[in-house]
Amino acid sequence: MIEPTQPTTPVSTSQSDINIVNGKQVLGQDEFLNLLITQMTNQDPLEPVNDTDFIAQMAQFSSLEQQSQLNQSISEFLSRHESSQLYDYLGKEVKINTTEGIVSGIVTEIKNFGEVSKVVVNGLEYDPAFIESVGLSSFEIEVLQSE
Repeated sequence: MIEPTQPTTPVSTSQSDINIVNGKQVLGQDEFLNLLITQMTNQDPLEPVNDTDFIAQMAQFSSLEQQSQLNQSISEFLSRHESSQLYDYLGKEVKINTTEGIVSGIVTEIKNFGEVSKVVVNGLEYDPAFIESVGLSSFEIEVLQSE
């Protein structure tokens, strides 16, 4: 435990800086770095932090940074993957569950708005999450029947 040698000003974190994970408040990397800097600034010069403690704290910070970057990369990958899968729906007959009921039609277009994608069916845009089924278009059915 490190005792400050002089009065310190508390490190403040705004409510928006604190993340909630599994019902627990979790500090982010900025808060962790602020706490580490405050600890080093206010340590007793006669009893500085042990090197192994400091290295462990830096390793935790490095691990937190890498985990954050990995989470961001995975999110970007999943977003691109989901968007690219929608192109398989082009020309296919889909059934979409809407608040007005089931809408059926051919997917004529895929629209991407940043991280949000929409499918266009019967001239209207729909969230792909509400697609209940995907089938062959009537043209594909005719081709299969003629073979």
